[in-house]
Amino acid sequence: VGLFAYWFLRRALEASAGAIRGRPLAALGLGLVGLILVWATIAAFILVFILILMIGIWLGRIDLWNVGWLFWSIAYPLSTLAFAVLLAFLNHGSIVIATYAVATYLVGRFVPRAGRYRWLLLLLGLLVIIVLRGIPTLGWVITILATAWGIGGAWLAWWARRASVGPRTAEVLVEE
Repeated sequence: VGLFAYWFLRRALEASAGAIRGRPLAALGLGLVGLILVWATIAAFILVFILILMIGIWLGRIDLWNVGWLFWSIAYPLSTLAFAVLLAFLNHGSIVIATYAVATYLVGRFVPRAGRYRWLLLLLGLLVIIVLRGIPTLGWVITILATAWGIGGAWLAWWARRASVGPRTAEVLVEE
């Protein structure tokens, strides 16, 4: 997941890691709030799954079983895909963002010449987090903090990108 993010989503990964390096406490605070909101999002997905089931049954009750089956065959895979992408970001993507930010910060601070091989920094950071997660009592705390930092960094980067494309910038983009 980390190398996929580095090769295909490098701009977003760099922006999120830069947000963590620039405002680490704000990123951590927003990430902890985001972890709380994740539970509400999971509950919303469960309600969506139930709603899809009820709509399909209702279509069947009015003798439109073919439409109900078609609705189920489209709605369930799409909502499941959205749920899987959310969980993949929470379980893997946020940790990749946090470890990449910490690794690039430490290498940039202590060994600036080694910063040319940033994908190796990503792998090094991921190896370190895997070892730290193995600590019996402290491992889950480190995982929660890394996940929160990743969520907060992604949130700050998204807001910075959204603020840079304001109404004036959007008008210029439309005119071009």
